[in-house]
Amino acid sequence: MLMFTTALLPLSLMAFKVKEVDSSQGKDIPRKSNLWAKEGRIVGELKRPPGKFTIEVRRQGSNAPILTEEHYGYLTIFETAFIAPGKYVITIKAEGYIDHITKNVTVKPGNDCMLYLSFGTIAYIR
Repeated sequence: MLMFTTALLPLSLMAFKVKEVDSSQGKDIPRKSNLWAKEGRIVGELKRPPGKFTIEVRRQGSNAPILTEEHYGYLTIFETAFIAPGKYVITIKAEGYIDHITKNVTVKPGNDCMLYLSFGTIAYIR
């Protein structure tokens, strides 16, 4: 039987146990308040969230986040700050999970854009 320890391997060759995040985009929720007149938000429903996770929001075609927020898993929903209408790329980051990227998230003025996030429970070697 061949045995070895990963402590002797370079970091680039080490295997890590990770979990995945799955997402789907739901229907927009129209809002009638003046607060929503020119902007919108991303609102999410969470399943099995970790203790803490980060949401990065980037305009489609840009590498620089316009919004980075930390959220906590003891809640079953999250809401971002108001953002300008447009198409966005959302990246979810959490310790022990692969970074999850959702593209083409459309935020409309006067609406909450729904995003459903399901954090996986089965870890695999990567």
